[in-house]
Parts: sequence; C-alpha cells; structure tokens
Amino acid sequence: MVQELVTEAARAGDVRDDIPPTELTRYCLSALAAARTLPSEAAVRRLVTATLAGMRPPQR
Repeated sequence: MVQELVTEAARAGDVRDDIPPTELTRYCLSALAAARTLPSEAAVRRLVTATLAGMRPPQR
C-alpha cells in the first residue's frame, strides 16, 4: 500500500523520482520504524520532518 502511494506521488512529481519507489518506500518505512525507540514526541517530529525532507524531489 505505501509503495503504491510513493509510486503515484513520484509520477505526480510530489516525491523524488531519481530513486526507485521500492527503495524510497524502504527508506521511509525504516526511518519511521525508528520512531518507536525515540524518547519524546519532539524527537519523533524531528524524525518525521527529516524523513519527509529526504523524500522531496531534488532541486533542478
């Protein structure tokens, strides 16, 4: 399900398309899985912000 969303978002130009959707999905899910071990809500927010930044399309 997540991979389908990432694939559609890449086609629409909403997320980067220079990385295959399969890899980008794994990156996203792995990064967010780390949220379980973070000590605070603020830390989780920072991780989500960093993950979203990594998914943005590169500046061209």
